[in-house]
Amino acid sequence: MLLVGYWLIFVIAAALAKSGLPPELRAYVDSHPLTAVQKAVGALTLWLSICTTIGLFLYQSWARYAYVGFLLAGVLLVPLTPPLVLSNWVWSCFVLLNMISGALLVAMFWSPVSTEFTRRRSGAA
Repeated sequence: MLLVGYWLIFVIAAALAKSGLPPELRAYVDSHPLTAVQKAVGALTLWLSICTTIGLFLYQSWARYAYVGFLLAGVLLVPLTPPLVLSNWVWSCFVLLNMISGALLVAMFWSPVSTEFTRRRSGAA
């Protein structure tokens, strides 16, 4: 359920990305389009995120570590990204996404659900 909520909030944030911004900030965002490299990295990240989500739904052990890798990469790469212009609604969605990420980490490694990942890896039914 957390994964479904995560993707739902992500889609809402993407839909609201430019709404709620004053015209000046919207003009700023429009005047700084993504480069081809940024688009390619974004598309690759989205594809890998979808694969990781499918792996988590299927309780694949590798997906837990891929998810942690995505979170660590996101934190480490923040200083390399350009400034973000976000509306309060989108910022609220990001806060919710971070909370869900924390809940997912706890569930994947330190809850009874974590045994599903280790059971699938060992081949037990």
